[in-house]
Amino acid sequence: MFWSAVRCNFLCHLTLSIVFRAWVTDIFQQKHRRITVTATLLASGIFGGAYIMITWLPTYLRMELGLPVVSMSGYLAVNILGSLVGPFIYGRLSDKFGRWRTIILFLLCQIAVVSIYMFEDISLDITLGLGFLLGALQGGLASGLTPAFSELYPTQIRGSGAGFCASFGRGFGSLMPALVGIVSSHIALGYAMGALAITCYCVAIMAALCLPNATGVDLAQVE
Repeated sequence: MFWSAVRCNFLCHLTLSIVFRAWVTDIFQQKHRRITVTATLLASGIFGGAYIMITWLPTYLRMELGLPVVSMSGYLAVNILGSLVGPFIYGRLSDKFGRWRTIILFLLCQIAVVSIYMFEDISLDITLGLGFLLGALQGGLASGLTPAFSELYPTQIRGSGAGFCASFGRGFGSLMPALVGIVSSHIALGYAMGALAITCYCVAIMAALCLPNATGVDLAQVE
C-alpha cells in the first residue's frame, strides 16, 4: 500500500514535470520568445506599480497624511470602488482604439495620478478623487492583460502563453513593495512609492510599444 502510494506520487510528479517542460518550451520557441519576454515585462511593470500603491497606500494615508483609521477606511473604499469601474472603461476603449493604445493611455494617466498623489501638496478632497482614479486605472490595466496576451499566441499555446506572462508578471511585480520598504528608509515614503511606481509604469509603456497590436485579429490565423 505504501509503495503503491509512493509510485503513484512519483508518476504524478514526473507527468507534471514533463507537461511543464513542454509548456515552457513551446512559449519560449524562437518565434514566440520575444513576445513572451516582452509581455512578461509589461505585466511586471503594471502589477509592480499596482502592488506598490495597494500595499503602501494605507500606511501612507495614516503616517504621511495623518488620517485616522475611520477616515482611512473611507478613502480605501473609494479606491476599491474605482477598481470596479475601471475594467468597464478599459473594455470600451480597448475595443475601439486597440489594446496597446488603451494600455499606454491608462499607464500615462496612472503616472500623472501617482505624481500628483505622491509629490504634490494637495487637499484631502483632491486625495479622495485621485484615489478613485488610481483604483479605476489599476483595475482597468489588470483586467485588460489576459485578453491582450491571448491575441498574441496561436490556439495550441494561447492559454499557456497568456497565463505564463500574467502569472510571472504578478510574481515579479510582487517584489516591488519590498523595495519600497528598503528605499523608504533613506527617503520619504511618498517619494519612494511615487518614484518606484512611475519606474514600473515606464517599463510597462516601453514593453507595450514593442508588442504587436492584434486587436480584432482572427485568432485562428495567429501563428
